[in-house]
Amino acid sequence: MLSGGTVRIIVMMAVPIVVILAGWYVATVLLRPPAPRNPWKDRAPMPTARQHPAVAVADDGTLYAVGGMTGLLGPMAATLEVYDPATETWTKRAPMPTPRDHLATAFVGGKLYAIGGGTLEGPNPGFLSTVEEYDPATNTWTAKAPMPTRRESFGLAAANGKLYAIGGVTFSGSTIQAAASVEAYDPATDRWITKAPLPTPRTGLAVVTGPNGKLYAVGGYKSGPLATVDEYDPATDTWTTKAPLLKARSSHGLAVANGKLYAIGGLTRDLKPTVEEYDLATDRWTLKGPMPANERRSMGVASVNGKVYAVGGCINGACPSATVDAFDPAA
Repeated sequence: MLSGGTVRIIVMMAVPIVVILAGWYVATVLLRPPAPRNPWKDRAPMPTARQHPAVAVADDGTLYAVGGMTGLLGPMAATLEVYDPATETWTKRAPMPTPRDHLATAFVGGKLYAIGGGTLEGPNPGFLSTVEEYDPATNTWTAKAPMPTRRESFGLAAANGKLYAIGGVTFSGSTIQAAASVEAYDPATDRWITKAPLPTPRTGLAVVTGPNGKLYAVGGYKSGPLATVDEYDPATDTWTTKAPLLKARSSHGLAVANGKLYAIGGLTRDLKPTVEEYDLATDRWTLKGPMPANERRSMGVASVNGKVYAVGGCINGACPSATVDAFDPAA
């Protein structure tokens, strides 16, 4: 049996050990900084690797990837593949009648419209004015009235039942140049109407319709990447300059999620792609972090259920890619 003095000695020796262990637990467990959250998640890759595919989201939340380029310099793709985020599956559908890349797509009235683009193949290589309408219900394509201006690398967005083709690269006589032209297509009448031109002519820009019904033309290229942001009001046919991007970029993606705009990747002067978030209420851009790859451009970008999907493109100089990543702004 231990004496009272011996017990006191053992207790006194144990106290520092307990204090040390408690300090270690607080320092290494309770005060440990949380692991950094990764807002990017890998998703099921596209069946057909492509750069410059055009993507759009249907009313049922499925994502359509159409056209693009399946090699470094060709061939042009007519491929249409549909992605279901709920099941992580891709389905091949009827191909476009006209293979092309650098085209633009959008949904209006439940139909997908594939507009413009370019081709190096066939009897008439060059920029295209082609418009083709896809009906998901019948899995068929129909030719529509061509766009007045042949162009590629332009922006396209839908507002009030109409499609707006903005900027891009086109011909002026025999000279290739960045375009300022804006043309609106009405599917109900199958007619095009010229609208107020883009304040800054450029190619490689991205365009989306904001939650306020206005169109946003973001970034692009003219003698170098641009940080320019212009807002278009379809109701008044007027443009307003907005706060520029934090980083000038072209061949990037743009999407709306949870009421904010997200500029994704692209060609930048430092070749380091980032994500920027735009708050319409404050007219302010905020850096949201890097992309998973050291370089990502020429991909299709669209949002589904609050997440932004980057589809295909070029990654770290490798073109084309089948990679699909999803960015969660809430993560």
